[in-house]
Amino acid sequence: MSDERCIRFKMVVTAENCKREDQEFWVETPPNDITYKLELLEEYEGTMLSEKELCNHGLKGGRSLEVPNCNNKELIGYIKSIF
Repeated sequence: MSDERCIRFKMVVTAENCKREDQEFWVETPPNDITYKLELLEEYEGTMLSEKELCNHGLKGGRSLEVPNCNNKELIGYIKSIF
């Protein structure tokens, strides 16, 4: 586990409204809810997608990491240029 705040993975949603099947990987009791299945496309190991760098390209920082940023064209364009 890391407290690093950055984008590391490019993924695509392959299925929605799926039954959770990852209970064995949780340290605490996982929520009993629906989730998504994701497919890993790429892993990034550089420093250009750190929270600090993303803030230079339109990310508001803080709790904005927890909400969709799909309408932030500057930020999305920057992320796509790295991946």
